Amino acid sequence: GVGIRNFLFSHGGDVQHELRNKIFSQVSNYLPFVEVEDVLFSSASEDPVQENIVEEILYIRLVYRIVPIDVQEILELSINL
Repeated sequence: GVGIRNFLFSHGGDVQHELRNKIFSQVSNYLPFVEVEDVLFSSASEDPVQENIVEEILYIRLVYRIVPIDVQEILELSINL
């Protein structure tokens, strides 16, 4: 894991940068056959369509490739803060 609980109450671009680096590092260490292509972050407060949501939700979109079979996949997570 990347220890996402350590990042839950932090805000700002630096936290996203640190979390992104941790994701790349952990995937590289534990899943060497997977190549992370992109990690995107957004939250309900940044999305005008979602602005009516009371609770804060962090969305993480992980784009990755399984190298040996050359397949690209997308993993989308939503985390209630």
